[in-house]
Amino acid sequence: MKKTSFLLFVVALFIATIAFSQEEKGKAQFKFDVNFLGNAAFYNYCGFSIFTPQEHVTSYGSINFAVKWERVALSLGFDGYGGNMIYSNGIKETNSLANIKINFETYTNINDRLLFSLYVGGGFLFSHLNPSLSIGGKTYDLKTRIGGSANVGIALYYHIVEKLFVNIKAGSIAGKLKSVSLPNELSIYKNDINNNFILSNELSLGLTFLF
Repeated sequence: MKKTSFLLFVVALFIATIAFSQEEKGKAQFKFDVNFLGNAAFYNYCGFSIFTPQEHVTSYGSINFAVKWERVALSLGFDGYGGNMIYSNGIKETNSLANIKINFETYTNINDRLLFSLYVGGGFLFSHLNPSLSIGGKTYDLKTRIGGSANVGIALYYHIVEKLFVNIKAGSIAGKLKSVSLPNELSIYKNDINNNFILSNELSLGLTFLF
């Protein structure tokens, strides 16, 4: 059912993009975004961490490839999150989260160099792709969790030279992951409040190429 819903969502995005593009002037362009200076703030550490850390460091980066007309685009993207968590009970956790997404984007020219964009979409979440969890000198391997996501955001593009822009993006992601299965000796530390839900705000800086 989830796969069918996602496929219907993708088809709807393509239809909407084609419908809008019929009114556009000029041929389609390819757009490539790479955002490498980013930070993500996870609400109550939900989903990203199995437990509740005292300290954490979270990094964020993304790449997006789109077919763009003058005012609309359809993009396929990848968001990556990495985190290191430390807990009062001695547990150390290093994990990652990936979001593979499809977005529908709209564009408005503010002036000759500045472009404003709104985007919305959905995708698949993958958590703990490279898990590392240790306590008392023992390391545990955890299975990858999957789920669905929805995201929304805004972006500003500043035209530097021909076909090259610098961008700044601010967005949010919400989703749900499958429950995690833990060894008995770790289950007592598990945070059961929100650990299946993902809710995050992101801010990043990057480069955009048109070709």
